[in-house]
Amino acid sequence: MYKKKLLAAAFLLAGTSVQAATWQNTGVVAVTHTDQGIEKVAPATGVGIASGLVRLGAEYQLNDTVTFTLNGAKATNAAWPTSFVGVVTGTSGTHIINQAGGEAIGQTVLTLDGANYANIKVGNEIACGTNTNRFVTAISGQNLTITPALTAACADNLAVTLQNPHDMTFGLVSSDSTSATYRVSAIANGTTTIGAHIQTPQVNVLPSALVAADISISMSSATATGVAFDALAGSLAVAKSVPQFALAISPFNAVVDVEQAKKAFTDGTATASSDVLTFDYTLSAGAAAVSWTVNGSGVAATGAGTSATVATGDTVVHTIDSDYNWMDTLER
Repeated sequence: MYKKKLLAAAFLLAGTSVQAATWQNTGVVAVTHTDQGIEKVAPATGVGIASGLVRLGAEYQLNDTVTFTLNGAKATNAAWPTSFVGVVTGTSGTHIINQAGGEAIGQTVLTLDGANYANIKVGNEIACGTNTNRFVTAISGQNLTITPALTAACADNLAVTLQNPHDMTFGLVSSDSTSATYRVSAIANGTTTIGAHIQTPQVNVLPSALVAADISISMSSATATGVAFDALAGSLAVAKSVPQFALAISPFNAVVDVEQAKKAFTDGTATASSDVLTFDYTLSAGAAAVSWTVNGSGVAATGAGTSATVATGDTVVHTIDSDYNWMDTLER
């Protein structure tokens, strides 16, 4: 029995090593909070993060797991989502290019005929000739915006194929302050889990964790027996914090002119001379996230997400501590 398990694991690894999970995050932008904005946010509440998509690159089975890990702790009262669904594929149909002269190499917008283009959904993948795994980021009428761009031309009237991964559902198995593990609880429709897209979960994080380091999320996968597979390289930046009030100082730097009895600077005269100390403030209002999200029906969307947490005050007071007694010795 032990040898059979090892053999099964070997076959699984051999079968999944060709492809691997990848990030699908065209347009995703981490939320930018401000240091002053989050300093009084309660640890129980925390601050929000962005989300993106992961494209699965292997065949998953029921009870296989995915684990999402943050590099900083979540807020103490924040809860990981208890379940989520992957992007649901649109319905199959006849889709053809409807563009005189076809679509050229480098094109990122494809115009389809008016017959069944509505069957394709944002977040689906299509193929056109030798161009496979083209991710649909937006749809406007009969025009599909895709990524990556075409690497081969698609002639007018050429068939556009809607690729058909399974619809997948995941349920929470376990979690702690920095990670959550979900198991595949349902697989339906489609023909494969390769090419299925799932959203990274969103959970508020501790303000102190964000001040210490920008927050990112990563994902790992394992079979029901604990064998790692479908490795996903790197991580996705989901939140950062910057000073709301940045200060640049141009100090006193004039040179006293000894030839004018030290009553002036070298760039002035005995009766007109000055030096300037300048405080230059730059205000950062933070920036809302741009996220990929998948709702409970499996519909994907991208757009403005988590709002930035910023301080409401617009006045800053600085105290300059120094010894100015030397000014009493200057000749009047």
